[in-house]
Amino acid sequence: MMMTAQEFAVLRERFLAHPRAASIMRRWPGGEAQAVWVAVECENIEITARGLVVGGDVVDGDWDLDGRFLLFDIDDDSAGAFYAVNGWCGSVKEIARLDPDGAGHGPTPFMRDGGMNMDSEQTRREMDALFPGLEQNEALQAAFEAHPGSVAFLELQPELGRTIPWVLVGCDVNGRQITGLVVDGIVVRHGWDLREEFVLFSVDIGPTGRFVTIPGGEATVSVIGTSPSAVGFGERPDASALLREMVEASAAWASNAELVRSWHACAVLHRLPSYPDCFAEFHRDCEVTRGLVIGGHLDRDGQWDFTQEVQVILRSGETVMLDPTQADNMEILHGHDVVMPPRRG
Repeated sequence: MMMTAQEFAVLRERFLAHPRAASIMRRWPGGEAQAVWVAVECENIEITARGLVVGGDVVDGDWDLDGRFLLFDIDDDSAGAFYAVNGWCGSVKEIARLDPDGAGHGPTPFMRDGGMNMDSEQTRREMDALFPGLEQNEALQAAFEAHPGSVAFLELQPELGRTIPWVLVGCDVNGRQITGLVVDGIVVRHGWDLREEFVLFSVDIGPTGRFVTIPGGEATVSVIGTSPSAVGFGERPDASALLREMVEASAAWASNAELVRSWHACAVLHRLPSYPDCFAEFHRDCEVTRGLVIGGHLDRDGQWDFTQEVQVILRSGETVMLDPTQADNMEILHGHDVVMPPRRG
């Protein structure tokens, strides 16, 4: 049965509102701007469902429905669920479609400041620079989401991929070096306490992925990188431009030897990350100020206290002192949990 235009619109909007949509769309060839939105009805030995194709291989500019693809379905869960489908195991029928240029209703590309299209290759380079190992991180996210065992871990850690970032680590397991995503463990303000026992999802051991428990203190663990959480950047239509701005602010900080020395001294004392990672946006009247927080007061848990003044470095390299309590609104776009100030007025 063909899908009505209204059903298709609801399905697409539910996917875009899903907390995992941003990370999934970053893996699309050409990005969201070149997306072909296709709804299918499939029936095979694994699944009988209809939904939106949101991942898989692309052949000649279209989803390869004869291969393995990721399906987003809202029939059993109004918030949406993801299924990995093997197209060669049964029948797959297209029931709705929206091409990028279809009647002017295609997805809107992310924009640079000033209204120019953000070059996808340049955005990828900037993302890779800011988030080391991002491509591998995203590939593991896709494998994790398709793995039947992921459901149990998402129930244990419902904020994984949202307020808990995807952390890619490398560790030695019985003399073998493997990499994977941390999917369970002790949650701390920067992600996970890797000194304690945690669970790693890796495809180094099995092609579809396996969950490995890493005992606390018994393995050499190194953090390769993280990917942006679904809150903050992921919920903003100007995500690419914001990431570019954060890259520029990070580069400005790294080029200032005095600021770097000051940060490292503070990081050792208060167990902060080795580089500033809290990117914040402040609104006051008609002005918007965004930058990396590089100084201010910390509470007893070592978190930024936004009820007091903070020092922020802007993309230009200028540093400013801001009083968050005087802002109409503020938002943490990337970084750890904070003590938020009351809204002005």
